[in-house]
Amino acid sequence: MNKFFISFVVCTFNNESTIKSCLDSIIEFSNGLSYEIIIINDGSNDSTLDILNNYKEFSMISIHNQTNFGLGYSRNKALKFIKGKYAIFVDGDDQLNLINKNEITSLLMANSNCDIFCLNVTYISRNSKVNYLYQSNIKNYIYETHEKKLLFYSRFLNLSESWGKIYKTSFLLSSNLKFHEYSNVRGSDFLFNHQLILFKPNILVSPLYFYIYFHPFKIRNVNKEFETLLFLFNSLYKFYESRLEKGIFYKVKIQISSLFASFLFGFYTESFNYKTFKLLHIKLFKNLNFIKKINLLSFIFSNKVSFKHKIFHLFFFTFNNILLIFLLYKLYQLNVNPKYK
Repeated sequence: MNKFFISFVVCTFNNESTIKSCLDSIIEFSNGLSYEIIIINDGSNDSTLDILNNYKEFSMISIHNQTNFGLGYSRNKALKFIKGKYAIFVDGDDQLNLINKNEITSLLMANSNCDIFCLNVTYISRNSKVNYLYQSNIKNYIYETHEKKLLFYSRFLNLSESWGKIYKTSFLLSSNLKFHEYSNVRGSDFLFNHQLILFKPNILVSPLYFYIYFHPFKIRNVNKEFETLLFLFNSLYKFYESRLEKGIFYKVKIQISSLFASFLFGFYTESFNYKTFKLLHIKLFKNLNFIKKINLLSFIFSNKVSFKHKIFHLFFFTFNNILLIFLLYKLYQLNVNPKYK
């Protein structure tokens, strides 16, 4: 028996300028509901803790302070305290969207058979431009995951992130999964959600506005991001390989390869100069443990893989002329994206 209807998990580190608006949006969203807010203060050294202490009067808020261990560790710690029927992860620099709060509550009550709810995210970029993660014309639709389409909806459902989703706590905890805790490796959400999908959740996608994500201004380290990408997919490959029967895994690894190709395609098309492009390409061919395990012919002839990614795989893993590949990609950018002209 759950003590609350919803458990909100807020992990924060040095969010003095945003944590108040974050918590206030959660409190307003939950007005009239039975809820708790579990706050993990991950070693903030600004005035975040002082702001959090102003919320001690709220009985439904618990504050847990710790040394800076990273987001993965913080979320795993929070999982031990969750007492709600549903769990929602909110970053300390984001907010909940209040426009559809009543409809979302009704959606949860009417679909108790669903394990994960993917809702509409308002994405505010670095230049304050407002975008939406899902198209507004998507109707409420339930996806039943199975081996043939285990990762088919990964990009569509934004499984790279835990925000913008509502998890049924019983399903979440029964998996016994943990968020990746290495503080120097980003993407713990990516691994967690793509591992969680193996337990075949019923996933409901809705156009209801729920979450506001503020893109932080950070200088990109493309080389480090690329290393993280290789790590994540190698880890995902090993996870599925260890848990699936050989025949099923044979089908799933093609999906993994297709997903990897789509991420890799983005990295290469976002390379701004030949030097960066060359470094990424050399690093890729030094880390082919994952790639070598993919049956290239099966990938090419699979009807689950887009034509663009088939050509991408065939060209990249057959030829190693970096300059030629770079020039072809710049030609591709000129043809499909006017901003490069």
